[in-house]
Amino acid sequence: MENDLSVIGGRIASRRVSLNMTQEYLAEKSELSRVQIANIEKATSKKCGIYTILKIAKALDVTPDYLLLGSFNTLEEDYLDQIKDSMLRCDSNKRKHIIKYINWIAEQDDL
Repeated sequence: MENDLSVIGGRIASRRVSLNMTQEYLAEKSELSRVQIANIEKATSKKCGIYTILKIAKALDVTPDYLLLGSFNTLEEDYLDQIKDSMLRCDSNKRKHIIKYINWIAEQDDL
């Protein structure tokens, strides 16, 4: 398990750095302490619970799968995959309506 935590910590640190995010900022966004983030990244923490992983994944805009398994998908990509799957189940007329609705939503300032 120690190996797993070092891999997870490495993924967290790598993603954080790629986003130009400090440990302090990640801690704030994930509602954890900077010390917790540092300990997880260095794998000096003995354990890292699933709720902690979920908070960090959300703050880093990745799925928990990425942190745990290395399969990279941002939350936006997950949404796009869901939209694509839904669109494939529709006929062309429904697709046109969906596109119009998406464009309408994108133009709204108050949603």
